[in-house]
Amino acid sequence: MKYYKYLIMEGNAYKIRTFIALQHIILIIWFFIGLFMFAYGEYIKTGIGIVSFTLLILVLMILRPSKFRVCPQDQRIQVDRAKLEKTPDSYSFSDFSSFEMDTIYWLRIPINSTLYARFNFEGKTSRHVVSQSFGRGQCRYCPMSWEN
Repeated sequence: MKYYKYLIMEGNAYKIRTFIALQHIILIIWFFIGLFMFAYGEYIKTGIGIVSFTLLILVLMILRPSKFRVCPQDQRIQVDRAKLEKTPDSYSFSDFSSFEMDTIYWLRIPINSTLYARFNFEGKTSRHVVSQSFGRGQCRYCPMSWEN
């Protein structure tokens, strides 16, 4: 199997490398606000609640595996579903339609980019998140590493 810059080899498939995104930064800021409220404020219960809630969400975000896998030998793309009982959606390379990139700007500065993959399967169109990044740099080059 080949080495790609933004794809991580996992068995016979590749998973997409994760990047720091805007929601990660916001949760870390909330964590520090909760610590500050707990240590220096009069609202100790609120600080404990904010710290515990953000730690729970941060742990779930870190432990969550990549939901998007590319299997080049089978020429398939697997997308894990959010529900536990559902099997992963599996798309052929021929079902792939296009990439889309949404960028959120603040004062002309890109603060979050999300890369989507659009699939046409059995007459239905579905759109799945491939990668997110803080800014535009890493997310833009992710699909270019798929080319043969």
